[in-house]
Amino acid sequence: MDELSIARAAVARGLMNERQLQEAREIAAGGRSLLSILFDLGYLRPDDLEELTVPREVQVRPAKPPRRVLWLLLGAVPSFLFAVFFFGAGRPASLSVTSLRYENERLRMQLEFEKRKQADLDRQHAAERERLLAMLRGRPERPSVEPIALVQVCLQIVVDPAEMPVVRGSALHRAYDAICAMPDGHTPAVRLARAQAGEMLGQLGAARSDYESALRDNPQLFDAELGLARIDLRNGEIEPAMKRLTRAAQLQPANPLVSYWKGRAHLAQGLPEAARRHFDDALTADPTLRREIRKYRTSD
Repeated sequence: MDELSIARAAVARGLMNERQLQEAREIAAGGRSLLSILFDLGYLRPDDLEELTVPREVQVRPAKPPRRVLWLLLGAVPSFLFAVFFFGAGRPASLSVTSLRYENERLRMQLEFEKRKQADLDRQHAAERERLLAMLRGRPERPSVEPIALVQVCLQIVVDPAEMPVVRGSALHRAYDAICAMPDGHTPAVRLARAQAGEMLGQLGAARSDYESALRDNPQLFDAELGLARIDLRNGEIEPAMKRLTRAAQLQPANPLVSYWKGRAHLAQGLPEAARRHFDDALTADPTLRREIRKYRTSD
């Protein structure tokens, strides 16, 4: 390739323009080499000669984006940021407000459902309690229930055995007499049932003796420990009752009756805030205690 062809190839490939080529040709009219003039003017570099002399089809040269495209991209960045800040920032806020309203409505409906469910359970519990109380009073017929099982039914009706409404000749009296007449009355299970029945009937001395005897044979007997705590509390012996409740809590830490009776004990000590905490724990573990706790807490 001659010098003019190389110069025109440089123009075609964007290394210089036509005006620069014309200027170099005018200078080369004086007899100088066209390429040397282009090198002196800085329009071409010696390294460009190898590229210009290689045929176009075998060259591997990365494409350069036009300057107009670069300027368009640079101008689009601020526009994008502006749109995100002024338009996009408002949408998440509105969506979050909508989500919060939906979540509040969902929680409100769930709370209403839980309240209705709890009210239904309270009504069912009250109806079952009245039915069992009628049975224990001997109306309308004598219950055909095994004596120890009947005592357990009584303890499911009332939380405090002292509140069991019984009359002479009732089913509970007959169950107590039957338990006392059992030939295996020395076993811990029979002594425990006899103590629980005696506690409900107000025979606290005999009940305490049976509880202590059953506890000596089985130190892990939770019901005996709790029964002794109830009797101590009923007799006004608060400190011994608290010690027994602490031991009962070690035997069954998750039993809500321990928290309930600790609340009763703190009320007897004149500590309403401590009682409230224990009542809350008992109510969280067993919502059916709400009716009993309401008697001692006006905020329910």
